[in-house]
Amino acid sequence: MPYAGRGSTLPGRGYAQVSRKGYTFLLRHVLFKNCQKLITCTSEMDTTAVRVGPHIDALAATSRDDSAIRADYERENAWGLLASIDLHDCNPDFIRDAEKIKQHVHELCERIGMKRFGETVVVNFGEDERVAGYSMTQLIETSLISGHYANLTNAVYLDVFSCKYYNPYEVAEFTKEFFQAKSYNLHYTLRV
Repeated sequence: MPYAGRGSTLPGRGYAQVSRKGYTFLLRHVLFKNCQKLITCTSEMDTTAVRVGPHIDALAATSRDDSAIRADYERENAWGLLASIDLHDCNPDFIRDAEKIKQHVHELCERIGMKRFGETVVVNFGEDERVAGYSMTQLIETSLISGHYANLTNAVYLDVFSCKYYNPYEVAEFTKEFFQAKSYNLHYTLRV
């Protein structure tokens, strides 16, 4: 099992336990058709998942340094980057406020250097309580930002897709802070 030497193997296939800076992380390894690894790091503070190449330290997922992602992006000559962020236990007032959602998108675009194309569209719908809430789309010159804000679970599901590189950790951390989320999952995909 990759990286098992950095911690002890846990019961169950494909898991390793690693301690770093006073926190314990569970690492799960999953292989995809293209043989890339997905490493999911779970801590008491947050959850992060990142795709890593063959020479990238598994513990890079515990930092907010995007150098490993950027190197993979450049090595693969990627056409674009998609970050999908699931934020949990958000401030219910913020995710039910269309103007607050628009404010987040405007500030996010400025923060990561994306030029908005047109206005942010925010629509509240959903007959099924499970999916009811606002949905948002924002075209950007390099692609699209979209999101759904789930009332039932006070969760935000945000996708940022761009052919211009950006730091997915910065998007996740900023969004977590903005919506006062308790935790998040971050998955990214290189479009090649």
